[in-house]
Amino acid sequence: MKNTLWTCGIAMLMAGSVVAGTAHDNAADAAYDDGWQNYDNGGSGFGAWVMGYWATNGVDRVGIGSSVDNGGASSIDTNSRSFYIHNVDGTNEFIVVYRYLNQDLAPGHTFSFDMDINWRNGYKGFRARDVGESRFFEIEVGNNDTRVIASGVTNFIGSEYNEDTQYHIAFEQSTSTGGTWKVTRSGGLSDFDSGTYIGKVNSIELYSIFTESGDQNAIYYNNFDVSYTPGFDHYGAWTNQYSLSGSDADYDADPDNDGMKNLEEFSVGRSPINDEGPSWRAPEYHGNSTNGLVYVYTRYNEEKAAAMNLDYSLVISDELVDPAWETNGFVELPPVHLFGDLVTVTNYVPTTDAAAFATLQVEAL
Repeated sequence: MKNTLWTCGIAMLMAGSVVAGTAHDNAADAAYDDGWQNYDNGGSGFGAWVMGYWATNGVDRVGIGSSVDNGGASSIDTNSRSFYIHNVDGTNEFIVVYRYLNQDLAPGHTFSFDMDINWRNGYKGFRARDVGESRFFEIEVGNNDTRVIASGVTNFIGSEYNEDTQYHIAFEQSTSTGGTWKVTRSGGLSDFDSGTYIGKVNSIELYSIFTESGDQNAIYYNNFDVSYTPGFDHYGAWTNQYSLSGSDADYDADPDNDGMKNLEEFSVGRSPINDEGPSWRAPEYHGNSTNGLVYVYTRYNEEKAAAMNLDYSLVISDELVDPAWETNGFVELPPVHLFGDLVTVTNYVPTTDAAAFATLQVEAL
């Protein structure tokens, strides 16, 4: 049975989840057609790449190429392209590249990428950094093994050598303070390892040091992605964020007594513990125009709404006593970005009838 609330002009059908935005990038993006350079920024949702001093000091030790060039048959390429760090002149200096996420990894998000490695000469890998650039996770290949250091705990994973080696690394953020890391090895050998970490991804660090100059010593990276974690309980995370418990965490509770139920506040990014007023992010009637009654509401964008199985729709009727609500008969304009993952939608409801009523229905399955 669906529980429906008709308040503040919003109809809510229970269930659903809400978190922050996504990010996607790979080496096939047009931003890297002329190579991989300082402050390049392809894809979406990430900040620009920032090259450390020794990445381009006199010699370009970073670039775009195919990951099969370091040996092995398998690759992590998109359209035959990956990012690489290659110590072409054999320097012993620290070659490093940084990148920030536009938003810290939030509960319900997974950050992932691919890494291709052949030779174990020197040390190379990846580090995840929290706010303040503190490192809380590292995967490093070198000294005849592969190790993960997560929040001070060292794990040796899939260390047997094979020239055709790829790693898929993923961080599933479960709370604002930590989550689960997963490393899947493929190519010549298969392995899977996982553990927990304390922190959240704010920026990343790709590096190589003490490697020799041969092609087999290059390390490749690709397919950087922030996506929604399947099956994550976003509503539960939201109530935990505001320390709601017991009946205060129910969908139809109103712990801040501001006239909007939890599910209503949750669906438009309001706080359930601060009275923001009955009109903040609530649907609004803006009077009549030549096109009809103007009705504006706030919702999350399509990607976020799809991730949490929410369907927003305007419904209209010509009466309020036993209304037969209709989902057509009006004009909806394209959404306009508000901020973050929120958009506003303007609708024109015809006023040709003697009476017209409109309300927003949000269905979460």
